Amino acid sequence: MAEAQQDAQARKLAAAEEKLNEALQLARTFPTDDRRLVKTLHQLASVYHSEGKDALAEPLLKEELAINQRTYGPVELHVAASLDALAGVSSSQGKYVEAETLYRKALEVKEQLLSANHPSVIRTEESLAGVEAEAGKYPEAEQLYQQAIQSETQLFGPVHPGLAVPVDDLAALETEEGKYEAAESLYEKALKIREQVYGPDHPRVADSLENLAELYMKEGRYGHAEPLLERALAIREKSLGGNQPTVAATLSSLALLYGDEGKYSQADAAARQALEIRRKLLPADDPALAESLNNLAFICTKMGQDAQAEPLYKQSLEITEKQNGKDSPLFAATLNNLGLVYVRQGKDEQAQALFDEALKTLRATLGPDRPEVATTLTNLAESEVHEHQEARAEQLLGQALKIDIAALGSQHPAVATDYHNLANLYAKEGKDAQARQLYKQALAIQEKTLGPKHEDTVATLRDYAALEHKDTAHH
Repeated sequence: MAEAQQDAQARKLAAAEEKLNEALQLARTFPTDDRRLVKTLHQLASVYHSEGKDALAEPLLKEELAINQRTYGPVELHVAASLDALAGVSSSQGKYVEAETLYRKALEVKEQLLSANHPSVIRTEESLAGVEAEAGKYPEAEQLYQQAIQSETQLFGPVHPGLAVPVDDLAALETEEGKYEAAESLYEKALKIREQVYGPDHPRVADSLENLAELYMKEGRYGHAEPLLERALAIREKSLGGNQPTVAATLSSLALLYGDEGKYSQADAAARQALEIRRKLLPADDPALAESLNNLAFICTKMGQDAQAEPLYKQSLEITEKQNGKDSPLFAATLNNLGLVYVRQGKDEQAQALFDEALKTLRATLGPDRPEVATTLTNLAESEVHEHQEARAEQLLGQALKIDIAALGSQHPAVATDYHNLANLYAKEGKDAQARQLYKQALAIQEKTLGPKHEDTVATLRDYAALEHKDTAHH
């Protein structure tokens, strides 16, 4: 058991898994209430979770929970810990309804036994907030994060490393809702806390720098994001060395940023370096490898190299299917990416099959009213346009718009993109008055939320100008 723990801490997960499976076989010969069995179940489930093998972790944690409930009764901290662990595994599999129920049960137990400001209560509130956010229940999630922040501040004061976590999480939620100014303020607060607590060159500071950089990337403020990511990379390389998973993660973010900036040679180099590090350090089926393959494929598409992107996306799909199954949101996201490659290659039937599969998965796992569903509907509409099925495309884009407005609010950049897409379709169909109105609506949102220089704003202006030029030419 001790050797397995050491292997797990050293990220030698395959070795830890093998040793813990042997330990579990031995532990099953003990009485069912023997704590060694419960401990082994929990440790093996934790290793499976770290490996992304949540389907294997889940039955072990259910067994652990049942033993703890029999041993201690329903209201006990060991039971709450089991509920927390099982909820985390459910959440990782996209089972947000189950995860929410489990976290609420854990919270109920803890609130009966501990004070409202106890760190364990706060942690479960934060985890529950994360599940609510994933399920699109933004008001509920925001309330829980605010509650956690208030409790952390009362317990530890305004400058404590634990406080930075819910502040970061709330910032991510505000970002998801398109409330970029509020998100920026929160990310800056978390960064200041970490710099004061750890100093300017700590890996935790690099975490905050990356969070703020990703926000700037969403806003199209690439010049603001680049120095933050480059500083984060320098911190990680200095403190951890070059061949570390976190270094690869920062390189992945830099690759995407360079791609957005049109610095394709730098993007390609950073993406390949990240992939090389992960291939050296991680098993061949690690989910992080799938992410790197996805990112490199995305850079290839930016460079117009769809033929190179296709096999990379397929490799990513193989890993994701093995680790998460075909019924996972991550698998559906990669199907979407590969589908777009097929659209550009004129393989519209293959593209539509992938989009249909992604749509079915996302509706089943996340629900029918999520932005991810809207994105897939938009992709499907693009393939329908290629097939000259404009009426069907219009219907799909209308559905996507309705979902995004309900889920994200009427002033979210994603809604502006929906207006832009519909406007382009109307312009193609000769419905110029309707197109003109939608271009104006898109621009009003984009200029307010993204600014006049963002690539999305510029693209909408270009297409709107083309429509006006066409009308002028006809007159």
